Amino acid sequence: MPIKKLPNTLLLANIAFLTANLLWGATGPVIKFTLNQIPPFTLLFLRLLIVCTLLLPYVIVKLTEIKISKKDYLNFFLLGLLAQSSLAVIFVALKFTSVLDTTIISVITGALIVYAGHYFYKEKVHKLVSYGLIITIVGTIFVVLEPFLSGSLNHVPITERLIGNILALIYNLTWVVFVVWSKMISSKETSGNLKKAIKLIKIRPMSKTYPSVLVAAITMYVGLATTIPLAILENFGKLGNYSFNISQISVGTIAGVFYLAICGSITAFTLNQWASAHGKISDSAILSYLGPVFAFPVAFLLLGELPTPYLLIGASIVAIGVIIAEAGNSGKAKSR
Repeated sequence: MPIKKLPNTLLLANIAFLTANLLWGATGPVIKFTLNQIPPFTLLFLRLLIVCTLLLPYVIVKLTEIKISKKDYLNFFLLGLLAQSSLAVIFVALKFTSVLDTTIISVITGALIVYAGHYFYKEKVHKLVSYGLIITIVGTIFVVLEPFLSGSLNHVPITERLIGNILALIYNLTWVVFVVWSKMISSKETSGNLKKAIKLIKIRPMSKTYPSVLVAAITMYVGLATTIPLAILENFGKLGNYSFNISQISVGTIAGVFYLAICGSITAFTLNQWASAHGKISDSAILSYLGPVFAFPVAFLLLGELPTPYLLIGASIVAIGVIIAEAGNSGKAKSR
């Protein structure tokens, strides 16, 4: 009976959500650990190369069944730039700053996406969501500028930490743009604010509906194509003094690369997609915040990173903002 299966399905969906977010939570420490032997653009290239190789049979089969309209080429390319090519920014950021800094900064994306969702699709934004977003932004700015208060951390100079934090913030803002852009070009909803945004940016929605897994897979190929020249320039010494010899990398580094490709990309994404179809969005929002929490112990075990007192203050401010925003978001959902 469907009624008896529903609780089990929701439980499995929540487990899938939790597993995906825990896998994503560990990617920051793993990236930082792997960057000790592989430069950032080369690491991103290797990650996407493995992902694209493993996904190739699926993509070939799907593209024989579904023809991509030429009208949608630009949309796919832009989605790839925002979702995959932009990863280069966070990879470089982690070369300069700590995992804990980037992890706390990443929390702002959830609050911004909640606000954007209300703004573009629900017209009215709950006051608590706005207040929570403001507090979260204040906490995030505090974390970005925290190097001025704490100084160097784990032998990383103040200037480098500041640069890394700014890059981390830029990446997370790019991710928010990706989520909003993706929704705009695939959504059939036409609220007043959405119409205005589409007219202002002059974008065209997808001409037809494509499977979400296929869309994500194609964006990874766009990311791979745009990362190749960066990796080549990096290995020729044009993007910094990085030395990379694939024959000298350790087993731990190789394991890190495969973790990022298989666990952090394919497995986590597949679990999240399945859970999105069978679970509740409210559960997804709550469980998504466990990823950053999980990153803290992993960062300590892999890198020995510990938060400074000022970093804990910034994290507390961000957490308060998120709790308030989620309270407003939940309240809005219940009132509908």
